[in-house]
Amino acid sequence: RTRGENLWQLSVSSLSQEQKELIDFNHSDRLTVLKEVVNLAEDKKEQCLRKRWTIKKRKGGTLILRDVFEKIAVWAQKFREIGDIAVQYDPVHAALPWAGVRLLLQLVINESQPFGAMLEGLEYVSNLIARYAIVEELYLSQSSVAIHQLSNSIVKLYSSILIFLGKAHGFFDDNTAKRLAKSHTEQMLKLSEHLSHPVKRVAEQLSEITDFLDTEKRLGILQWLSTVPYEQHHQNVRKDRLLGSGMWLLSKSEFTLWRSSSVSSILWLHGIPGSGKTKLVSLIIDYLIEESKTSQTPAPIAYFYCARDNTEPERAEPEEILRSIARQLSGLDAQTPVREPARKKYEDVRGKAFQTRRLALDEIVELILVLTAENPATLIIDALDECDPLRRHELLTALDEIIRRSTSVVNVFVSSRDNSDIVCRLDESPNLYINAQDNSQDIKNFILLEVENAIQHKRLLNGQVSLQLKRSIVETLENGAQGMFRWVSLQLQNLCDPRRMRIEADVQQELGHLPKTLADLYAVIYKQILDSGQHSRQIAERVLKWLLIAQRPLKPAELLAAVSVDYYGNFTRLNSQDILNITCNLVVLDKFSDAFRYAHLSVLEYLETQPEYSRDNTHLMAAERCL
Repeated sequence: RTRGENLWQLSVSSLSQEQKELIDFNHSDRLTVLKEVVNLAEDKKEQCLRKRWTIKKRKGGTLILRDVFEKIAVWAQKFREIGDIAVQYDPVHAALPWAGVRLLLQLVINESQPFGAMLEGLEYVSNLIARYAIVEELYLSQSSVAIHQLSNSIVKLYSSILIFLGKAHGFFDDNTAKRLAKSHTEQMLKLSEHLSHPVKRVAEQLSEITDFLDTEKRLGILQWLSTVPYEQHHQNVRKDRLLGSGMWLLSKSEFTLWRSSSVSSILWLHGIPGSGKTKLVSLIIDYLIEESKTSQTPAPIAYFYCARDNTEPERAEPEEILRSIARQLSGLDAQTPVREPARKKYEDVRGKAFQTRRLALDEIVELILVLTAENPATLIIDALDECDPLRRHELLTALDEIIRRSTSVVNVFVSSRDNSDIVCRLDESPNLYINAQDNSQDIKNFILLEVENAIQHKRLLNGQVSLQLKRSIVETLENGAQGMFRWVSLQLQNLCDPRRMRIEADVQQELGHLPKTLADLYAVIYKQILDSGQHSRQIAERVLKWLLIAQRPLKPAELLAAVSVDYYGNFTRLNSQDILNITCNLVVLDKFSDAFRYAHLSVLEYLETQPEYSRDNTHLMAAERCL
């Protein structure tokens, strides 16, 4: 189009006379209309916040009205910013759709389903008006056949927007909206990105709360709720995440819809063992935390990494999982105020008992609901399948109740394997399945990096690897990975075994017979342990058994003391590196907790299938050592 041509004017001209009568909106100049739209939306948001208005949707879910009004206000504001930068943008006709939005915003709020449907449509329309102002500014300043076709499509879109506004007004009797942002090509592109992001919901700012508590009292309340070191768990997971991996997940439509929706919901990430689910969860946590830093009053983000580990049983218990979530929603740390609902609950419980008892599951749910009553939140739980299988349904039921009853938007993200009970509960929820196509580039980058490291650190054939062999290894691993990072790691460990892989021909032969499953790979690695010297093999077996039955994390000194003496009382001097070497990396030393653990849940699952690691055998070994 030419700069003087206005697509909103063209869209009006394309309407029938009957349709034009529908959009006879009374509007003044653009700035006045936008200002009124923003003010109306903010006023409506405050009303909804005070009265906690929600609407039950016909197809399920609860629409949080304050969230919808908040987003409308954002789109209108962004639109005004576009007009401030794009001076040539026609202010008269651009005011027309916003006048329609204003009219609908002036409606008296009611909690009917039609009103809720109209509001959701109004928010979507506000987004489109703002977004396509950017499109016009970026792409329609020159003339070509393609540009002409794009202009015609936008005119049709604008016509549909006007008809929607007119019909909605006719059905009800009044208005709703919000604004948008910048111009100049670089600024416009940046703004278009921001429009793809959900509106950052504003929560009550902790720094503005006065709780009249000292640091010791705050710490006491937070530790009463939970002592699980959730931040430590997060740092442990994210520390070796491949740079740039997982970005495909952030652009998935299911993820963007989950983040932007005004309806509380659960999004389920699932996939096969070893496919990198936990790393993806750590990416999402980092992404949301980083995004929240751009807001002075960010909505809370609470997360938890479940784990099936006898040394940390609390990481598999529904109460402890939700207690940790409640702690994170209650306050940042002992230096900042604790939210009033948590303080009050602590005082109530403490005042009714000689000892301050822990909250039961139903009490935790109620506390979370109070904490989120006026503050939207995002809850993230990793490895739901590692929660106690006999009680997992309790956690799922609790999450359902929080989503169903919350008067603010509570978005829940969970990850798990496809266990039948979880599939039964979450199959109809929005979900993302990790398939080999999704993470193929991540797998490829991981393989290239790991192969290069194995060569540089001289673990593979003492670093003497031809370019042809390197390419063969990379190609074979890419073809066999099927989306499993763990499979790649174990295959490389196998290929780097100096006792079997001495020349390139050995590696080439092994590439032609790679184990297909994780269980087959563990069998190969465990055979390496069995083929070790007698003392190394016996020590490795003792290490694996102790970790199988330990009831708390074992520090290096503790595990070394337990395994360095055999059945006959003979002592072998060992250090932590010896343990790692003897167990062929089935065991790792966690630097954050300074304790030994299995390298992956699949190691524990493999050992549980082996007769020598039965409950009786492992407890017999421990009893003999204690005696």
